[in-house]
Amino acid sequence: MRGNNTIKLKEARLRFWLFLYRTLLSSQGFHGAVLITACIVLGFLVVGNGLSTYSAPSKQEKSAYPLPRLDLAKYSKDMGYIFAAGGYV
Repeated sequence: MRGNNTIKLKEARLRFWLFLYRTLLSSQGFHGAVLITACIVLGFLVVGNGLSTYSAPSKQEKSAYPLPRLDLAKYSKDMGYIFAAGGYV
């Protein structure tokens, strides 16, 4: 059922922009319609950016299976790794 609501929401957004363009094109012309729409979209982006950056700090969860530390010194002495990484010098 959720997919149907998503489609209805997308259709409503499309109708809104089409109505906005139709109204603005008849009164402001193409240049004015694009400029006004760009300002509206810029406002939405500023509000969205502000909402997305304002959030409570998340807790760092400890992993149930901690990853072992990678020992690069051990791999740099392994002959198979040296040949795979770039050949033997």
